[in-house]
Amino acid sequence: MGIMDKMMDKKMDKMSKEEKEEMMAKMMPKMMEGMNMMEMMPKMMMGMGMDSMKSGDMKQMMHETMPQMIRECFGHMDSEDRKETLTMCRSMLDDVEREFP
Repeated sequence: MGIMDKMMDKKMDKMSKEEKEEMMAKMMPKMMEGMNMMEMMPKMMMGMGMDSMKSGDMKQMMHETMPQMIRECFGHMDSEDRKETLTMCRSMLDDVEREFP
């Protein structure tokens, strides 16, 4: 771990939940500019320890985050984009159900 990582860890440890949320709200849009989410998401998930989560913990995390994330994303889409995305989501869920019976 580099010195910047250590400094950031110390700073984050001292921050309140609200301060962390505020910082993320400011930083995420800047960080996302020019980044490929398809390449980045798996790395971010593994970096957050998701590769070692137990089944029940993963289920709980999904129950807590998915509804809010979906509503937030769909709230920013126009009607046509929502329809296309819903179709894609339904298809993807069917694929996942077949892949993990």
